[in-house]
Amino acid sequence: MLQVAPWCPYDLKTLNKLKLDYTPGQHYSYSNLGYCLLGEALAKSADTPLETLFINTLDVAQYSSIQEVTNSTISSKEVHYMFDHSDSEKTLLSFDYHAMLASGGWAGTASDLALLISRNLNDTKLSVFEGLEPVCDFSLWRTCHGYVFYKYQKNTQHVMYWRDGSLPGLTAFAATTPDGEVIVLLANYREYKWLKFNDAIGQLLYQYLGDKVSSNEGT
Repeated sequence: MLQVAPWCPYDLKTLNKLKLDYTPGQHYSYSNLGYCLLGEALAKSADTPLETLFINTLDVAQYSSIQEVTNSTISSKEVHYMFDHSDSEKTLLSFDYHAMLASGGWAGTASDLALLISRNLNDTKLSVFEGLEPVCDFSLWRTCHGYVFYKYQKNTQHVMYWRDGSLPGLTAFAATTPDGEVIVLLANYREYKWLKFNDAIGQLLYQYLGDKVSSNEGT
């Protein structure tokens, strides 16, 4: 998905030449490619461009900052990004954001993303994990991915549904709880080897939400 002109969404017949990594139903994992294919299937079945489908379905007009990234330039309204070696602004602007619409390719503020999440997620979307216990250990971080989020529950503590994002100079993290708490972080930095960096952020936010849960129970 990060190649120049990736075959999804531009040459879907390539799928006929690929061998699946796993038998369907035996392994659960996040995949940008999977979301890209799902996006193209939805657009084709609705006979509507994917960006229009997103805008209409989510009523994007109510969020003033959320918009498709249509060109590779830095907006005058954006923050100054801090790049870790060997990331760069050139790398950040080199991606085909239109090809990433199903899994990214959108810009906006943390507050608008939090509103979008709170208005569009429901118990049905969050309960997709139920029944997956034989193949998903929810106490393992970055393991069990549903329609939207990973699910995480350390021991018998609170449940958190979460998802992170990463681009050169940019880190994103969003999480919600079964009782509707939503937290979104957008940061203008990431470490070049970003996975452990993002995971540490996620663990801190899990602890923060846990502290809030304990505080609410105490009152």
